[in-house]
Amino acid sequence: MKITYGADPELMLIDVQEERVVSSIPILKRDKYNPIKLGSNAQMYCDNVLIEFAFKPCTSKTHFLNRLQNTFQIAQTLLGDRIRIFPKIVHEFDDIQLQKEYNIDPKEIGCNPSHNAYTLEVNEAIPFDSGIRTGSFHIHLGSEKLRDVRTKISIVRLLDIFVGCSSIIFTKDETAKYRRKYYGRAGEFRYTPYGIEYRVLDNFALLSPKLTELVMDLTNYVLKIIEEEKQKIIFDLIDIAQVIEAINTFNSKLAEEILIKVKLPKHLMNRIKNIYKIDFYKDWNL
Repeated sequence: MKITYGADPELMLIDVQEERVVSSIPILKRDKYNPIKLGSNAQMYCDNVLIEFAFKPCTSKTHFLNRLQNTFQIAQTLLGDRIRIFPKIVHEFDDIQLQKEYNIDPKEIGCNPSHNAYTLEVNEAIPFDSGIRTGSFHIHLGSEKLRDVRTKISIVRLLDIFVGCSSIIFTKDETAKYRRKYYGRAGEFRYTPYGIEYRVLDNFALLSPKLTELVMDLTNYVLKIIEEEKQKIIFDLIDIAQVIEAINTFNSKLAEEILIKVKLPKHLMNRIKNIYKIDFYKDWNL
């Protein structure tokens, strides 16, 4: 099955001189309708007060990792030494940082709806009631097979089982639990003409290429299940309600039990449970 991989990572900006997270609006001054071009078909822009990246679809895991690294490197060079990108999951911005500038409103809710792969309904947009904003790592997958609606639903549910549950184990940041008040609950995705946009993951997996590669390997494991049409075998092994609970409550013990039930290969389980030494800037060569 020919597949394309994409992403629109949401990170935060840190002023290293002031030692604090800052809004991207007065720094980038651009939104997604007028992005900053980074070359190699990549771009960056303000997403609310965060910085968001986007790039053309990739055709392999290696291509994806290289494109992501190249995008981060070019962006960091343009931003200079004082302002640094960083994949922080949750931060509370003060009122000064939440001022509307350059026609970008940091209190505006995203206009594109997401769906729930279990209720099959549109997710209700949750309005911002505080200065809390959250970063994400949305994965875009495309193929001819993923244009079928039933396959879209199946792959999102499988991604929850293998990728979503795995992330609950390897994410060593308890603020990820708080993010799910706003975004990234089990089954959250968007329909796309080419396939799906999986919206459950926070941006912890972007802290190191090793974690990003793990997510890609788990994703490819799911794609293999779809290609071999073995999804029913997997679904029959577990109670899908427990998958939803594990993700939405950030329950790592339950998540591990689910991965054992679906017989995740040992080499992948070992990587999920590994304690990684992480240095974002060094690991991505920024």
